[in-house]
Amino acid sequence: MMSRNQREKSVNILHVDDEPDFADMAAAFLERENERFEVETVHDANEGLDLITAEDYDCIISDYDMPHMDGLDLLTAVREEYPDLPFILFTGRGSEEIASDAISVGVTDYLKKGTGTDQYELLANRITNAVGQVWTEQQLDTERQRFQILFDHLSQATVEVEYQDDEPVIKRVNPAFEDTFGYDADDLVGHSLDNYIVPESQSNGATEINQRVQAGASIDAEEVTRETTDGLRDFLLQNAVYDDGSGGFAVYTNITDRKEQQHKLERQNTRLQALFEYFPEPTVSYAYRNSAPHVTDVNEAFVDTFGHKKGTALGTDIDELVVPPDRREEAQRIDDRIKAGELIDEDLRRQAADGFGEFRFRNIRVPDDGEIDGYGVYQDITAYKNREQELARQNDLFKKAQDIASVGAWEHDTMTDEVMWSAQVYEIHDLPQETEVTPEQALDFYHPDDRPAIRDALRSAVEDGEQYDIEARILASDDEVRWVRTRGDPQVEDGSTVRVRGTLQDITDLKKRQADLQRERDRLDEFAGIVTHDLRNPLNVVEGRLELAREECDSEHLNQVDTAIGRMNRIIDDMLWLAREGRDIGSTEPVEIENAVESAWCLVADNTDEAELRYAGDTNKLPAIRADRDRVCQLFENLLQNAVEHGGEDVTITVGALDSGFYLEDDGPGISKSGDASLFDAGYSTSEHGTGLGLSIVRRVAQAHGWDVRVTDSSEDGVRLEITGVEVGAT
Repeated sequence: MMSRNQREKSVNILHVDDEPDFADMAAAFLERENERFEVETVHDANEGLDLITAEDYDCIISDYDMPHMDGLDLLTAVREEYPDLPFILFTGRGSEEIASDAISVGVTDYLKKGTGTDQYELLANRITNAVGQVWTEQQLDTERQRFQILFDHLSQATVEVEYQDDEPVIKRVNPAFEDTFGYDADDLVGHSLDNYIVPESQSNGATEINQRVQAGASIDAEEVTRETTDGLRDFLLQNAVYDDGSGGFAVYTNITDRKEQQHKLERQNTRLQALFEYFPEPTVSYAYRNSAPHVTDVNEAFVDTFGHKKGTALGTDIDELVVPPDRREEAQRIDDRIKAGELIDEDLRRQAADGFGEFRFRNIRVPDDGEIDGYGVYQDITAYKNREQELARQNDLFKKAQDIASVGAWEHDTMTDEVMWSAQVYEIHDLPQETEVTPEQALDFYHPDDRPAIRDALRSAVEDGEQYDIEARILASDDEVRWVRTRGDPQVEDGSTVRVRGTLQDITDLKKRQADLQRERDRLDEFAGIVTHDLRNPLNVVEGRLELAREECDSEHLNQVDTAIGRMNRIIDDMLWLAREGRDIGSTEPVEIENAVESAWCLVADNTDEAELRYAGDTNKLPAIRADRDRVCQLFENLLQNAVEHGGEDVTITVGALDSGFYLEDDGPGISKSGDASLFDAGYSTSEHGTGLGLSIVRRVAQAHGWDVRVTDSSEDGVRLEITGVEVGAT
């Protein structure tokens, strides 16, 4: 919720999106949603980062998928310099992984682009909430600084304490306390206040005061005798108590000299009024008239939150100012309880300047005062309530995600030897949720062959604090063997593991898919072996017989046989590559396209003296790409060989760059089925010398990298193959 001053400020927004039309349209809708919005658009993340450094923005909106620098990289750079600047990832390409990465980097909010204009209203609300929260935190920091200044400059000796084992332990003292009692703050902090300033004769009275303070009672003005380094002095003790009675502030006014006492009391009233004015929570002082609490004073926080100026609020029934009509009966019951002397500490719904809000209300009684009956403090907890609701939604989403992924959580308390399972763990074991499980029983659910590994991992977690991640088998209630992945994370306190927490995921289906894939690989390996042995051996015999035949006679038929043998060898080589190596790629690295093309051309050019290789434009315009170097050379070798085989020995081949990849085209006769997916099928060829596997290998290499490949007509009436979806500009 924004204060009045915040509502009057303009909100400067920078929208980074590489789609200019969308960015401009979004800016128009946002400025229409909120007249205070001033949206500036930029279409490059690097340019946006320069603007963020040079200008003051209240919020950054960024797309995720952008060239050169994506939204996560921009967010990381912004967080290094501006950790609190609101940053909303507004993207059309969304996933749980992207959302998780954005949250880990420190994104303020994450919103997927949708259809329609309602998304801009939602985005505007997210911006307003994010900016308002930052502005509110800044305002709270300012108010805390004011409070510290007030504390340090109070002329009364003031000390803040927290109770530990019923002893008032000093947290801080102001300079006036040091001067009055004669001690340095460094010597006092962390020690009992009573041990320093309470004389032995006053110990019982001090104990009684401590008990009253811990019960939440206020000390309005009580005369006490306390010890200073200059001897005993009489003080007027006043305090402000923490809501839970765990401590508070004590103000000591020296009344040894009654005239000085009066003077200091007057100053104290001034300081307390200043403290009231600068108190960060909305606060009102009230007096009862005709059984209703009427305003005697309000602080600035009250004016900002509820929108009622002090001049119009004074003398008005508080309920008429802040209580919604449907809550009047509830408010009347609270008024009666306060008048009866009861202390209230409840969550209430009240009418604020910006609409209905949730507040934590506490009253402070001021008995025997001729002007007021007490104070009412309204702590704005609207954001807290909203966070509670959001947390509940996130927990529900997390539970649904657990259900979908079949992931459960478990915990083993090493101190009590208790085991706790989530509902998903019981479901994986096919057990009723009311089943009680001991550590040994939990271990017995594992397959006998896997129990030692689980037992050793759990022992290492408890004794050495080591995490573990193990795949093992369990026996469900029907003796069905299921595969699970179990992780353990020890929680260490004071050097000892107090509990081990972890997850259990059913990976049975994944194991089955892995087994199926391995069987497929085994079949391919078996096929490769058959090709190598059963085809190579007869072909070697044919090659040998051909050499013997050439020695006995010279016939043009033998040349045809030699050509056929060469083609069969290429077919076998291509089939073996597809079976053994065409399924995966190795590690990727930056690869210069020109270098890969030249390496492949050295192999292809040995078979032709007339074919020509060219590059479109300057060669330095060809980008570097991230790829498996060996596989990309294989791809270019097959592309070039295909062009030579189908375009003729005098074919001209051109290689050029695309926005997201590269192309290779020739000036050959073309292919009548250009663009047909069957061109990439194994065995398809329009050349009598082709193996029909070259483009199949090209497609397999491209798919392994995640690239797209298509065939179109060349500008020179030949064939053009385009490879897109490539990570270009890699370094």
